[in-house]
Amino acid sequence: MAVKRGESDVNSALFERIMIGMGFAVFAALEAAGGGEHAIVAGFFAGATIFVLRRSSESARQAADFAVDFLAVATFTLLCDRAGLLWRAPETFAELFRLSPVGAATATLLYLAGVVTLRARSRMAVRAALFVLPLQFSLLIALGSPPVAQIGGALLLGLDVPEAFRKIVGHTLVLFLLNESIVVGVPLALGRFLPRQWRPHSILLASAFVASLTPYIATSVSYFVAPYLPYPVTAVVATVTAALAQAGLWGQTYLVTQAMAGLLRATPSLQVVVFHDWRTGAEKGAVYGFVFMALLLAVGLVVSFAPAVAVISASGPIGGALIGAALFPLARAIVESTDSTPPFFARVEELYLHPSNYFRGAVAGAAIGLALMIGLPEASGSGRFLFGAVAGALAYAGVDAAFDFAALTQGRRQHLRSWRVYSLGALLGALVAGAVAWYLDAGQVENITAKFFAYTSLDYGADGRPITEYVIRPLFSKWGATDLGRVDGGVRLLFDESLSGVIQWVFAAPLFSINLFFLTALVQRSLQPLRQLASWQGLDMLIENAVRVLRWGLWMAPVIYSFLKASPDPAWYNQDGLIRTGVASWMSYILPDSDFRAWSLDIFTALLAYDALRVLIWFDHMGLRVATLVNLSFVGGDVADEKAARFLGKAQTSRAIPEGIRRFGTWAPLLLPFYIPRGAEWDKAWSAAEQMTQTRPPSYAYLVSGYLIYAGVVAFGLVLFLLGRLARAQKVTIEGITGAGGVPGSRPLRLTNGLMISEWFQDGQGAMRIEGVARGGPPIDLTRRPDDHAHPRGRFLFLREDGGELWSIGEAPTRCRATQASLTDAGENCLFFMAERNGFAIEACVSLAADEAVEITRLKIVNLEQRHRKLMLASLREWVLNETGVELRDAAYNAIHIGTWYVRSLNAIFAQNRLLKGGARRQSDRRLSPEIGFHAIGAGADAKISVVGYEDVKSRFYGMGSTYAPDSMLGLAAPRDPKDEGLLYGFEPCASLRVEVELAAAGATELIIVDGWARDMGRATDSIARHLGIAPVAPETLNRALSRRRELILPPPPKKPRYAFSQDGRSVTLAPGTPRPFGHVIANAFGQGAVLTNDGEIFSFHGNSRLNSFTPFRMGEGRMAPAGQRIYVYDLARTDAHSPTFVPLRRRDAEYQVTFSPGVAVYRSERDHLQLEMTVFVSPTQPIEFKIL
Repeated sequence: MAVKRGESDVNSALFERIMIGMGFAVFAALEAAGGGEHAIVAGFFAGATIFVLRRSSESARQAADFAVDFLAVATFTLLCDRAGLLWRAPETFAELFRLSPVGAATATLLYLAGVVTLRARSRMAVRAALFVLPLQFSLLIALGSPPVAQIGGALLLGLDVPEAFRKIVGHTLVLFLLNESIVVGVPLALGRFLPRQWRPHSILLASAFVASLTPYIATSVSYFVAPYLPYPVTAVVATVTAALAQAGLWGQTYLVTQAMAGLLRATPSLQVVVFHDWRTGAEKGAVYGFVFMALLLAVGLVVSFAPAVAVISASGPIGGALIGAALFPLARAIVESTDSTPPFFARVEELYLHPSNYFRGAVAGAAIGLALMIGLPEASGSGRFLFGAVAGALAYAGVDAAFDFAALTQGRRQHLRSWRVYSLGALLGALVAGAVAWYLDAGQVENITAKFFAYTSLDYGADGRPITEYVIRPLFSKWGATDLGRVDGGVRLLFDESLSGVIQWVFAAPLFSINLFFLTALVQRSLQPLRQLASWQGLDMLIENAVRVLRWGLWMAPVIYSFLKASPDPAWYNQDGLIRTGVASWMSYILPDSDFRAWSLDIFTALLAYDALRVLIWFDHMGLRVATLVNLSFVGGDVADEKAARFLGKAQTSRAIPEGIRRFGTWAPLLLPFYIPRGAEWDKAWSAAEQMTQTRPPSYAYLVSGYLIYAGVVAFGLVLFLLGRLARAQKVTIEGITGAGGVPGSRPLRLTNGLMISEWFQDGQGAMRIEGVARGGPPIDLTRRPDDHAHPRGRFLFLREDGGELWSIGEAPTRCRATQASLTDAGENCLFFMAERNGFAIEACVSLAADEAVEITRLKIVNLEQRHRKLMLASLREWVLNETGVELRDAAYNAIHIGTWYVRSLNAIFAQNRLLKGGARRQSDRRLSPEIGFHAIGAGADAKISVVGYEDVKSRFYGMGSTYAPDSMLGLAAPRDPKDEGLLYGFEPCASLRVEVELAAAGATELIIVDGWARDMGRATDSIARHLGIAPVAPETLNRALSRRRELILPPPPKKPRYAFSQDGRSVTLAPGTPRPFGHVIANAFGQGAVLTNDGEIFSFHGNSRLNSFTPFRMGEGRMAPAGQRIYVYDLARTDAHSPTFVPLRRRDAEYQVTFSPGVAVYRSERDHLQLEMTVFVSPTQPIEFKIL
């Protein structure tokens, strides 16, 4: 389609403005890096950037914005020290907020990018947050430097206190400011909902204080315990101390990272949310620290006892088998652990209940004992791999075969499993065990042993070990030197390594996350992951994946530092970087060994000499090689698992590749050996690098660098262009603000208070979800989600004046579009509906309670006519009260377990799901949950309303009417009497309250509608009374209403019989409208068939009507479910639609009937002199279903 000239001119102008603005931004950053004398120029071009890229319609506002942007960037420029080093901890208080040239330029670019791209309610709040960002970073990098102690001393008003106490106070303040900035400050700047609570701030302060204590907790063992207590007692105390130190560190990390992950989801900082995030991290950290040190110190106690060592050495493979059998379940639980696995000790308990684990451990332990006996670590790499492969095959496939043979001899099996099962097990076991044996050569075993004693030594000073400062360089392993403190014992060593892991993985985490999208697209051979990346949902997933990787540093870093293998001999596989590995592979193939060794040394020397090459190789290594291999263990692991399952055949009922082996695939890339020269080669490389840094590179190097930079910019631009095209390609044009519910591309307006999420579409559809932190378990849907635009679902309000037109707030329930209708985001936690029709104006303000999972709608009805009027109003909600996946898999099964109560004194309907379980961590410990969903309507101030009735069975609310014209709202069916209180299981649960409102001439009235969730009935009733502004109900009145049992109200019997059998009794003729749908099944010997109802629903299947359905099986949902199959006959002359079945048109002016006979169903309809007949049957000789119209 050709582009219009006007549109082309607009696009050209927009492109020119973007390019000019980007040029101004780059120039402002360069000027900011120049220091104080460039402040005016940098500030001016910063203001010009915002003026060009984000103009304001108000000149006064534009001038104010320009002034603020000028001052912000000018301040960054004044803080710039041209002699400052990149990411250097300050030595004095005066250097605390000094920026390096790179830091000033980065701060300027981040400020400008944030102001241009971020949309918030307050433009000044966003600017303030972006301005504070580099200052907050300066405080963070100063945590290990003297200025923090000076800050602590200032807060203590100069009191003479120990240095450690001043540091704790200073660290607490800095971490508290970090917590407040991320958890509270960022949502505040973006205009998100913030609860008016002081408790979240106290949790943030407590987390900061505990985290500040953790280094001193970790070092307390060497100061206060080890010198005074015997080693066994010290080991117990050290284990508990390690758990406490890790708990504080992990709690602080999880608190901050989870807040970052929830930024795009607008998760509020409620007390329960903040504390849940901290507690989750603290619990995981405590378990990690406890298990890590307990294992090492327990082994250390055995090793320190000479007789035990002698017995183990003398026992050889037999002793190894016993030890392996005892420890294998524990080792398997450790290897299978990830950030999302169930609780550790529960998994350990479960694994110790499986006998096969003991036998696998015995085989593995015997192999280890034999390997030590024959000196396997001294053998060649191929010999070690072969030994390990044989042992692994025996431990996996051999044990499986032995168990199957034992079952066969005992009569518990009739035959052995397929050879494919044992072959796959042998292959997997051989690969894993062979790789481990190859990795553990003599040098590596010696290094691991040395690290083991470093952990088990609890007092380095007493043991004669050197006490050194733990310094890391997180920025490309060269810059950002950060002192984490003195390492004086094994507990402090573990703590510092975990802390260094978090700091150093900050830069790698985004690379892993981005790599995951591209790798998934490559493995799946689909552009969908890249389309997803170019969306808000993809950005949310990008942040969530990065947070997950960042947390890996907490527990992976000590393991990596302990087992990572440094190799002095270059090989094709131990060169850092994916591209470098490819080049090294080619060079090792074409060059002799001596020349390849020299080539590898030259590359390593250049890496030491040229910072640009170091940065490129770091990105190549972390972003391509390691990230690809680690992500491949997840993405490729799923593919390999599917292929392995297909190889095993239909007998496979679970994962073909065990979780432990898949996690081994995650660990392996992180522990690949890396090349680093030693001895004379190291001296040669270091000396050459020193000389190269002092001499100017060859002239052609600058030209090559220019080409490389140009190629990088072009590649980056192409990637951005591709993502932009993919983003535009997947966008669906929608009408209005949100689009209609259930339509692809629609995005609802969302309210959230951390406990519940309320979604609204402009046509009135929407849903409510209860967050997991509110209920202490998985999140649940309170009401059904709109998933089909032809079958609306939401919190509907129907309105009708005495015999007048039926209409609704929002178009979806009745298809009546109001003359003036709108849905707007009216505040940080409020939505505003407006509608006008039939002489009424409706204003609805929807908001969430601050500290409850309750939605409150204040409905104002205005009479626009000069006469007294009565208006009938009825609500409708469809209950779910279960996890989303459960309801989507089988909505009918979920529905039959929902019971509903009506309580007249509150005019409220309550619902409870007997399928819903509590939030216990173990599935076996979960019990029926007393959680309650509720819906109530009350009168506002001076409102005159009368309760007419209610309905909590969907089929009674709609009757035989369509979804847009319910019988109960058209006077064709009466609602339940309000006096009919009590419990009912109606199989089609809903909540509909009907009230009559009186309005004076040109008068107005207000109603209050309350929807929500509570932990139990008592809390639910209290919440309703509080929000409706009525007195609490007396307990005896409430108990009397809740204790009653109601019965289904059947529709009145028809004048004619509902069915009639043929004379031979082999067929029955029915009409629509039976109390429950009448089902008929037809099928052939091939498994092809269909389930048909008298209402016209047809569910085609092959093999199983529910698990292998061609069209959705919704028979249990009643006649109001969306039709899975529809056939329309359209009258072009009269522009009218007809159908041979009652659904989906549900016409009252047509006659319908169906005749069910063995293997066939005949549907007939007659309307407006048009007769339709449709015969449905399946072929007896082929898997085909026929419909003859």
